[in-house]
Amino acid sequence: MEAKSATSHQYVRQALAQLLDYAPHSPRRPDRLSGLFPAPVAHDDLLLLHRYGIDCIEREESGGFVRAEAPAERRALMRSAFG
Repeated sequence: MEAKSATSHQYVRQALAQLLDYAPHSPRRPDRLSGLFPAPVAHDDLLLLHRYGIDCIEREESGGFVRAEAPAERRALMRSAFG
């Protein structure tokens, strides 16, 4: 999981890059990658994360969190890339 303090495209790209960098070096092969954001991200940014098999966890106005899961086939494709 990579947490960010903002939801702009720049922060979404940073989370994506960091997660893709961390995953192959994890002591245990990750089953799921997730970006954690303090508010909903733009729809195009959500699609970007999902393209790489990364879930998006967003804080709602109520203070709770909601997970937008990446499609299972995209997560499986990324897991296979981690070796």
